[in-house]
Amino acid sequence: MITISVKSNIKDLLDHLQLLEKDVRTATAIALTRTAWKVRAAEMEEMPRVFDRPVPFTLNSVLVRQATRESLAAKVWLREEGGAAPTVEIGLGAEGPRLDPGPVFASEDAPEGLLGQALEAYRLGHFDQVADLLAQQDLGHPEARSSDPWRIRLGGLLLWRRGEPMEALAQLDMALRLAGEAGNARLEATLRTEIARVLTQRGELQAALNLHRQALETFDRISDVRGRGATLISVADVLQARGELDEALRILREDALPAFERLGDVRERAMTLGKVADVLQARGELDEALRIRREEELPVYERLGDVRERAVTLGKVADVLQARGELDEALRIRREEELPVYERLGDVRARAVTLGQVADVLEARGELDEALRIRREEELPVYERLGDVRSLLIGRANLALILLARAQPGDRDEARDLLRLALHAAEALRIPEAAWIRRIQQNHDLEPSS
Repeated sequence: MITISVKSNIKDLLDHLQLLEKDVRTATAIALTRTAWKVRAAEMEEMPRVFDRPVPFTLNSVLVRQATRESLAAKVWLREEGGAAPTVEIGLGAEGPRLDPGPVFASEDAPEGLLGQALEAYRLGHFDQVADLLAQQDLGHPEARSSDPWRIRLGGLLLWRRGEPMEALAQLDMALRLAGEAGNARLEATLRTEIARVLTQRGELQAALNLHRQALETFDRISDVRGRGATLISVADVLQARGELDEALRILREDALPAFERLGDVRERAMTLGKVADVLQARGELDEALRIRREEELPVYERLGDVRERAVTLGKVADVLQARGELDEALRIRREEELPVYERLGDVRARAVTLGQVADVLEARGELDEALRIRREEELPVYERLGDVRSLLIGRANLALILLARAQPGDRDEARDLLRLALHAAEALRIPEAAWIRRIQQNHDLEPSS
């Protein structure tokens, strides 16, 4: 019998958070889930002392079901042949841990059980946990991999985060078709928005906008305020990528932000403010962008224990510090507070982006050889594998700038070729970076011959 008590710690946490009820329940679910994963780790560590050379199947037989806002209970149990061993549930009940009463239904539309837990883990950026939960789901329901739109959707999202966009699009398209056949309008709209995000990353901005507009029509028709707000944020991302900063800022401030404030969703409000700060930063309003990051974003993510969003926000702080010339602190944040998080979460693209930003700082400090190595060996190959055309063309232009600054034999010719490739891609996408690349060519007398 395992006895675990987290009652007093959780109640202290609830008193400390002083958030709205919905966000308190989210923070509580996160704390309970972390405790469950610690129990699993402790059990796996103990197994080699109890069993003689346990095989991987045995070591991986300790399973976890995450807590949700609705259940406020996490479960740890041992998979056994012929059934499951008695389970331990970690919750807030007065009697401490209790036997699992059965499946928990998160909401009318969301999946139950392991798929629901995987969806919550994905939302929190715990991609390794998503993979683990999906593997557990597939043991009991292997047919869901080709018939359940929720399972297929999560598999597609995980592929996207792991750096396989074409495979992700295939999975998300399949999930969209199945959701349509099932008549699930909300899931259809959500999938359109998620497909659009993958397309935005690949530079297919007009196609992404079209999908977002279809999703908005559905969310308006079914009166889904949250879905509409999330889609508006994605629309603003596309507009910012196209250089339409004023319209992106208007949508965020006048449409998306009020929606989440009406819902009382502290986390989504913070994320929307972060998008506002992104646009302000792009417009050169660094002081206000930095204030939002430090005073309105970071405190929320720290209270909620949202490790990934905290790392993302610290990276945006480092952007401002770098623009101000505070290079040492910017580099420290990149290396010590961003990179380890993305590596732990298995977020391939975020790691590559951060390494590119490390190269930016090194270039500004005059460490050109190391900056070149990072661009060539650790950043650009990831974008090529992801099919991320926009990031790849920007990375090539940045690499060209380092070569021009280093000015060793052969650097100028290589820079000319990189800029030619980057300009061709930018013109095909019709994005503002094309004008920036042309200016680089003009300033260095590298205009392509006609």
